Amino acid sequence: MEENNGQARNCPICGRDNACGYLSRPPQESCWCTAETFPPEIFGLVPPEQLHQSCICKECLTNFRRKVKPENGI
Repeated sequence: MEENNGQARNCPICGRDNACGYLSRPPQESCWCTAETFPPEIFGLVPPEQLHQSCICKECLTNFRRKVKPENGI
C-alpha cells in the first residue's frame, strides 16, 4: 500500500490509525489484514473516493462482524 495524501495510515471508516504493517516504521513484511477475510459488504461503509486508498482498521472489521453475524449468521 502506498502512502497517499498522508491518509493511508487512517482507517477510511473511523479515521483512526489502521496499524498497517506496510506503513509502520520500520516497515513489516506483511500486515495484520493479510490474514483476515473482509466481508464484501464492509466496503459499502467506505466513502467511494477512499476505496482502495487505505486499510480498514481491525476494530472496524471486528465491529462490523459483530453487527452482521446475528443478522446473517456469518
